Amino acid sequence: MSPLLPAWMYGDPADVVERIEQAEIARVERARKRKYGLLGANTVRLMKQLRIRELVATVKRGER
Repeated sequence: MSPLLPAWMYGDPADVVERIEQAEIARVERARKRKYGLLGANTVRLMKQLRIRELVATVKRGER
């Protein structure tokens, strides 16, 4: 990061931290939505479980 801070970072340090955290949360949420589109949370969880089970089964068979 540049030694020069944006103007909004000169205020209360707690506000700065909160704004940075909210921006990070929003970024992660956008990436998740982009990856899974309109799928519901339960569908995404089920997809992840199935993928993990598939990987475990592959390892048990001795494949890679």
